[in-house]
Amino acid sequence: MFQKWFTIKKGRHFSLHGVMPQWPNKELVYEFMLTEDCWYGRNDLNKTTGVNKIIGRSMGLNPKKNSVRVGWQPVFNKKLEFYLYIYIHENGRKYQYDVARIKADIRYVVRFRFADGGIYVDMGEIDNRVYIDIGFYDHNFKPKVGWKLFPYFGGESHAPWDMQLFAKKN
Repeated sequence: MFQKWFTIKKGRHFSLHGVMPQWPNKELVYEFMLTEDCWYGRNDLNKTTGVNKIIGRSMGLNPKKNSVRVGWQPVFNKKLEFYLYIYIHENGRKYQYDVARIKADIRYVVRFRFADGGIYVDMGEIDNRVYIDIGFYDHNFKPKVGWKLFPYFGGESHAPWDMQLFAKKN
């Protein structure tokens, strides 16, 4: 099992972490929590931002070819709320799906199951054990050796201040 608090430092894209290979499996389960300092307003950035990444894994050695991740962006008109995304690279093509709205300082779990020629995704809050079916995504991944993908502040902008978040692979 893996669990850790990560910090994306002000002016950076990446959190500090090592390289961690991942073995093939048909199910990935991650717990995560975004803190208050992961929320930012449009005026806090000098450039645009893409989807920020929480955690995920590649299917093979190149994450921009085949990978699945959980990502976030702030809901700009709702302080301390975030859009949650499923972020997929398949054969070098990028897909992102806005799947839920979440709040700061609450622990969530998301599960990816690879079956039937695609990916089933469900998620929920850790404390109340209510899980919702997010959906089936028609991306035909074959689980294989890859890399754990760690937190990343996406887009052209860098993190406007230090941002802490929690991620755990079950």
